Amino acid sequence: MSWAYIRDSVQTKFPLVASLADPFELQVHLACEALQGYMDGARPGDPGYIVPSSRYISTSQYQVMIDITNVPAVGTNIHEVFNFYGEDPSDPSAWFNQGNVYTVQEYQD
Repeated sequence: MSWAYIRDSVQTKFPLVASLADPFELQVHLACEALQGYMDGARPGDPGYIVPSSRYISTSQYQVMIDITNVPAVGTNIHEVFNFYGEDPSDPSAWFNQGNVYTVQEYQD
């Protein structure tokens, strides 16, 4: 809904100018991958294991500040907002496109 307000900020009484988009799906994916690796016997810092010896994984580098210059259009696949899905964000076999993929919606009055 915040993106709809940003998109319409000039015309509405709700002047929202920016929003921080966080890659929730990636965070869940990494958490599941880390847990699976741990259950399989990997430990922080092990070669090939996604959890480094510091035990700290961050996705903050993928956050995107959304404003009027880059607010996604209605109908945009949410994965197109982030720049970590490779060359084809619409790849139907990729983990991030499994199930019902969220698309940007218009807000309801």
